[in-house]
Amino acid sequence: MKKKNSLSLYLVSCEFNADDEYEDFADAIDEYPAWRHVFGEQWFVCSEDSAEEIYDNLTQHIFEGDFIFICEVTGNYASYLPEETVEWMEDNLED
Repeated sequence: MKKKNSLSLYLVSCEFNADDEYEDFADAIDEYPAWRHVFGEQWFVCSEDSAEEIYDNLTQHIFEGDFIFICEVTGNYASYLPEETVEWMEDNLED
């Protein structure tokens, strides 16, 4: 699959310390042109930024002991996700 426009689709996966507050992290995710919560502490985000730039932005809002992984999603994937999530992904990727 090829991107519809200059935005790339990324998976942001985190493991947070349950004792901390993550409102600023949620606000930072919300600033991306398009995003969708997948499940748990995972989101899809669309951005012109690189994975490293997204990482630099989001790590400002996490705490010591937290983990974060960001990778670009391409058309080469397999999933068993809610239908609405798959539709959202397909809307943000192009054949």
